[in-house]
Amino acid sequence: MYAVYCDPLVAVGSGSSIDTARIMCFLKTEKGLLETVQAELTDESELKMPAIVTETVPVIAVSTTLAGAELTVATDLDAH
Repeated sequence: MYAVYCDPLVAVGSGSSIDTARIMCFLKTEKGLLETVQAELTDESELKMPAIVTETVPVIAVSTTLAGAELTVATDLDAH
């Protein structure tokens, strides 16, 4: 295991840009080796997931879109 010396990453945008930032931070802590973290489908059709124990780089996500997940009954858009 090794230490990651990195400030948090700030992602601004929609879901795709935020997801990309999350993957970048995750792969940074895994030395960029996707093979070490990919899931595998066994011959018995079971999903084998690797154990992830490394701390990842923090991500601060600023969403610039309003999707169904952010729009709830508690949100009153007419009040603003």
